Amino acid sequence: NRANPNAYNLEWVSHSENDRRAAEKGAYRGEKNGSAKLNRYDVMGIKALDSLGLSSYKIAKLYPVSREQIRSIINGKKWKHISIIT
Repeated sequence: NRANPNAYNLEWVSHSENDRRAAEKGAYRGEKNGSAKLNRYDVMGIKALDSLGLSSYKIAKLYPVSREQIRSIINGKKWKHISIIT
């Protein structure tokens, strides 16, 4: 029960287990990641620009991330939970 912080209600797990569980729940995914430079609307824009044929080089000029990050988004390695309607 997340609303009950009493010690008897808590479970001791390793740091790696805690990270694994957080990742399963999407705690560090997309905008929830404190280091994220993009939001879901930026990613939708990137995917839309790609679908219109704009190169990853030109798209990267429009956003505060590298060309490699743009390619990772377009190829579905990053932000794969965000899609656009084509």
